[in-house]
Amino acid sequence: MPAQFIHSPEFHIDLETDEILMNGSTEESAGVLLHGSVFLNCQEPTKIKAIRLSFTGTAKVHWSEGNGSIQRPYREEITLIQQDWSLLPLTGKSHSLEGQHRWEFELALPGHLPESIHHSLGSVTYRFKAIIERSTFLINYATSRYLHISRRLRPSFMLAQSVVISNVWANKIMYDISVPSKVYGASDQIPVTFSISPLTNTIRVLSVLCLLKEYTSFRSKGHHKAESRIIRYCRDDHFPMPQSGRWVKTEKIDTASSEQIQCDTVSELIQVKHKLKFTVSLMNSDGHVSELRAAIPVIISPEVPEELDSLPVYEEISQLPCIQALVEGVCNDWTNLSRVPSYGTALRSPASFPVIASPAYETIV
Repeated sequence: MPAQFIHSPEFHIDLETDEILMNGSTEESAGVLLHGSVFLNCQEPTKIKAIRLSFTGTAKVHWSEGNGSIQRPYREEITLIQQDWSLLPLTGKSHSLEGQHRWEFELALPGHLPESIHHSLGSVTYRFKAIIERSTFLINYATSRYLHISRRLRPSFMLAQSVVISNVWANKIMYDISVPSKVYGASDQIPVTFSISPLTNTIRVLSVLCLLKEYTSFRSKGHHKAESRIIRYCRDDHFPMPQSGRWVKTEKIDTASSEQIQCDTVSELIQVKHKLKFTVSLMNSDGHVSELRAAIPVIISPEVPEELDSLPVYEEISQLPCIQALVEGVCNDWTNLSRVPSYGTALRSPASFPVIASPAYETIV
């Protein structure tokens, strides 16, 4: 915020944006070039020795362990980036300024910088600070402005794939729990589909509980501190007996707003991850209630690229004519074999695989 002093000049930092979105991981991102300026408006002639601007990125953690009066504090702070500018250099005598003045600057932010984090046990912050140095016995003027850095993952075939957990539980039910993608935005809705098939008619589904949990870990000089919290949860108690012999239902979980959830990040001192956790309550024939528990890791990002929604899933690619022809050709060549051929036989009589032209890009996407 601009500095406000009685009888002081108007003095503040202007940025083209204070929300920086890095594209790609810390290894992929090329970084961002940020432009800004420092503005000074003196209503009357003002003596100034120098004007300095600094930008500092800091990561720090702090927590205590122990009971009562015997507690051991853990603290660590590292500087991620430091940049200084001399907007009005210090000379042998003071400068006399009046009216409006503006000093332009630019800052190259490297792509490996960790995302901004605000937590009671640690933080990653980026701040500009400008100082007007005045003569002895006169108060210096100062103003500051914070910069928020977030990160968007690049489109990836792996990230666009659905995630499915399939298993047989206690020889009583067969279940599938699935989500359509691994990545979700900070204000998205996550659909979770349950498909539950009983292997015996003595069991039924009572309820399904879905949780979105955030896991934050802190590190300091070889020590570790972990915390978790529930971001969202939903419970569904309506599971009538299915007509088809299995329960199929989709529950939807809101990821909350960006003010309530911290996006996934990995830095030297702080790491944030998320999981979807599920509890399926089952009623046995004797009245005993059993619980099936499962979890799926997900990535929460400030923004999900639109390309993730348009990437083909595995099932769609497998139906492409070129893929089907290749599979059919391989199967036909080896169908009549009574045993697996030896290496030498395979070399002397190679299978005649069909030559299929590669599909055009637009036919896939």
